[in-house]
Amino acid sequence: MNNYTTEWILVRVDFNISYNLYRLFTIIPTLQFFLTNGVKLIIIAHHEPASESIAPFAELLNKFKIPATFAKDISEVHTLQKKENPPQVILLENLRMFSEEKKPESPTAHKWAQSLKDLAYAYVFEAPGVMHRSHTSLTILPQLFTPENRIIGPRVAHELAVLDNLKNKKPLIALLGGNKINEKLQYAHDMLPSLSHLILAPGLSCAVAQYLGKPHGAFTVDAKSLEIAQKLVYNAEAHNVTLVIPSDYLVSSEWPLTENSIIRTVRDTEILPTEYPIALGSTSIAHTISLMAHARSVIVNGGFGVDEIPDPHTMDLKNMAQRIAAHSGKVTIAGGSTVSAYLKYINRKTRVELLTAGGAALAYLAHHSLPVISICTEKNSSQN
Repeated sequence: MNNYTTEWILVRVDFNISYNLYRLFTIIPTLQFFLTNGVKLIIIAHHEPASESIAPFAELLNKFKIPATFAKDISEVHTLQKKENPPQVILLENLRMFSEEKKPESPTAHKWAQSLKDLAYAYVFEAPGVMHRSHTSLTILPQLFTPENRIIGPRVAHELAVLDNLKNKKPLIALLGGNKINEKLQYAHDMLPSLSHLILAPGLSCAVAQYLGKPHGAFTVDAKSLEIAQKLVYNAEAHNVTLVIPSDYLVSSEWPLTENSIIRTVRDTEILPTEYPIALGSTSIAHTISLMAHARSVIVNGGFGVDEIPDPHTMDLKNMAQRIAAHSGKVTIAGGSTVSAYLKYINRKTRVELLTAGGAALAYLAHHSLPVISICTEKNSSQN
């Protein structure tokens, strides 16, 4: 190992922050802690779309007193490290732009991971939103470090602690919606033993509605989603979980929405095959609020409807957010877009826990494996 590498650590973060800067805000204290203790940082991060450079994030980090210098590839990181006065922080290009990142099984993935490992002496995982993924920077890379030199960061530890606490607060109500239908339906199914109520919003509700033979609009539901929806309906009853799908929706004949999109409220039986269900209707929101009132704990992911629903159609959603904020129990809003929607309606501090982990939070509550967490905490189990 070259001497210059001993001064550096790799920090794996999540810069998929198109919705708002909340994800960035949560990791700034971690970065500042290392810098004030004389550690030099190499920040490795992903961002969507995968083809988009994260070079502009170097300037953004500088605005938060994180003096970042951008490097387009690993070779450029080496060049910066070797300078007589190297930068304190190097931001590597979007990991999704490297073919090896999402293909840990590829022949070149291990070599690429080793080239990243050679940049630093320690690895810090501080990206809660991807702790359920198996990408190269989350599996192969941390394993190349010794157990004492691979750790989870304080933000990850905090979000895991919140989720652990949530597991013990029954009755637990989950309000789930959004994209990645197959994945989220499976998480919802595997969470059933921990739930009292499962409330589904678009588009998860569309898969269940189609399985039940109800109108589901123009959203395409594949065979796998229908298979999981069938299991979900059957096993919800077996676990004595009340499964709730909307009785009314906000719908639009256009997708994606525009400023001129016509939005109307319809009963679940009145959705046309050409219309897209985009959010819970007012009756469904009122029902959701009444159910949440009796819960000790609530988790919301993707439950506020699609992004950018134009006014005046957001009043009911705002009311739901305000009622959630005033809930006396344990409330967790999980995921970047869901937090963004919540903060759009609530502009004040509340007791609500805001997590950057969305799907990852559901995976944890569903008892799915979190590979990077297992790897980075392995030393703890080996010492006990």
